[in-house]
Amino acid sequence: MYYHFAILLLFRPFLYLRFSISRVSPRDVCLQTADAILTLVRSYDQLYTLKRTPSFVPYIVLASSTVHLERATNSSSALSSFRQAANDLKDMCVCHGFARRALNILRVLAEKWETGNALDEEPPMPLEKVKSLCAPSSTSLNFFCPIFVNHISGDMEPSTLFAPFPMQGLPLLANEDEMEQDGFTKS
Repeated sequence: MYYHFAILLLFRPFLYLRFSISRVSPRDVCLQTADAILTLVRSYDQLYTLKRTPSFVPYIVLASSTVHLERATNSSSALSSFRQAANDLKDMCVCHGFARRALNILRVLAEKWETGNALDEEPPMPLEKVKSLCAPSSTSLNFFCPIFVNHISGDMEPSTLFAPFPMQGLPLLANEDEMEQDGFTKS
């Protein structure tokens, strides 16, 4: 599971790019690793239980579920996988406080990415309440907040694709000409 998590983190910044000299698609790699993580979590749940998982598992499930959520508007199988990951996080809430925070992060992302009630909750949690739970603060250690400004695109719209730790800052990408020289094209 940790191996797939590392691969996912390695390729996720390139999710919307293509390598111009390779047939490897970062999007396909991310989807395959997210599916593999979900399969391994299901297997772990059947063998043991998700109520007592190692402490890093909620972080891994959050990372993989964001890939499924990103595809949820176009694919019913991705929406189903996302809901399964959310249910797994709900099971982990018993012993892991971060699993509860991860669910709040997914609620905010589902609203921002306009996937509707992707968590299939009745009634859905009001977005204002979720935003207050996930609000960043300079006096807090809440480094897993999905609300921050994207300096990459220059348009100052919120984005969470590249930075799971908003207090850390965002990586800078070169302009399109420099990207092509480095072997990348937009997909």
